[in-house]
Amino acid sequence: MTNEILGVAGLTQENKQRFEKDMLMRALPAFVHLGMGRKSVLAGGFGGEGGAPGGGNSTQWRRLERNAAQTTAFLDGTFPAEIQITVSAVNATVLQYGAWTPVGQQGWDQSLDPLVQEMTEMYGELAGDTLDQIARNTLVAGTSVILSGSSASRSTIASCAAGFLAEADFRAAVRTLTRNNARRIPTEGGRFPAIVHPDTWFDFMGNTTIQNVLQNAGVRGNDNPLFTGEMYDYLGIRAKVSSNARTLGSLGLSLIVTVYQTLVFGQEAYGEARFGSYGSPEIITHAPGTSGVSDPLNTRGSVGFKASLVVAILNDNFMTRIESSSSLNPQTSN
Repeated sequence: MTNEILGVAGLTQENKQRFEKDMLMRALPAFVHLGMGRKSVLAGGFGGEGGAPGGGNSTQWRRLERNAAQTTAFLDGTFPAEIQITVSAVNATVLQYGAWTPVGQQGWDQSLDPLVQEMTEMYGELAGDTLDQIARNTLVAGTSVILSGSSASRSTIASCAAGFLAEADFRAAVRTLTRNNARRIPTEGGRFPAIVHPDTWFDFMGNTTIQNVLQNAGVRGNDNPLFTGEMYDYLGIRAKVSSNARTLGSLGLSLIVTVYQTLVFGQEAYGEARFGSYGSPEIITHAPGTSGVSDPLNTRGSVGFKASLVVAILNDNFMTRIESSSSLNPQTSN
């Protein structure tokens, strides 16, 4: 007797793929470089958001600089000599960023998946990633640098444990910022935030000093970070892990290892400005038939995002950068 086999002969048409209603998630880094700086919103902006237009496209942050302490007494009936004040300014121009994709009418109307909805969410994520990396690229240009393991230069950072992110590096960062009178950020629990790459976080958690602290002084039970794997505050630093943290690959840079840059900063170390209301980037969709003469047969729509941003270092003394290696050493940059 011949068996009827699914997908063969008479049952060929009975073997179909199962259609999953929900699409798979996308891999995303944590966006942690924005939101902790001094914010500025330019009036007008996109579509007149944030007030009447006409406010220009640049902003200026100003600071009255600190004078030296006046420790010399003056005689009764006299007065000390006058002193001068200094006002410093940081100027920055807001720029626009964006991307878009055309979508045919059949793709818009006939796709099995909710394509436009998924594209809208994807462009929101792309906007977040874009702005986060723009901020990162500005912040890593600061001049205060701590080389892990007391290395003499970036090119001599060790590829072994001596060059890995360690507890001593966090202590050095806190010392640097505190000596420079940087203030901790209230919205970060009164801590100095640090942006740490997962590769360096792996080595940091393997540091014996850190493990001893978590075992002997950390919270007891299943909430201990050694169990949860979650970030924790240490030495006044609040670590934030993100694969968007800057790395410098060895290729073309005469480095023997991939260098990881861990940013640590205090209040008003940097400023961030945008057009209009300080919120999410604008996600823009145009359905087929809404674009006028640029779509004469009503056969094409589009989905995209538009955003504005400028990030500027306001006080280089209020931030520092730890440069270290990792046991992974992938020889790549981001």
